[in-house]
Amino acid sequence: MANEIAKVPGMTFIRANKSYSGSYQGMRWRVWIDEEHFCAAVWPQPWNFAHTDESEKTTEQFELSEEGLQAAESWIAAQYEAQLARWKEAKNHPTF
Repeated sequence: MANEIAKVPGMTFIRANKSYSGSYQGMRWRVWIDEEHFCAAVWPQPWNFAHTDESEKTTEQFELSEEGLQAAESWIAAQYEAQLARWKEAKNHPTF
């Protein structure tokens, strides 16, 4: 299910662009590179990463490698499953 929820274009893309984000059924997610790790975050819609309070975000770090990138994708999928009620509430909540 990780490929359905969070599929990152790959190491070359991330290294060139420094981050990639997406959304799935009320959950927003982002993967980026800090100095020596892949970082991943999930948070409820509707706001983007910059406009979401830190207390709403769940984050994790991974090894800066293809395996780390795959682990980040799997972690995002696991967060969706683990917090399903949260994402459903966000999806059904009016934006404005």
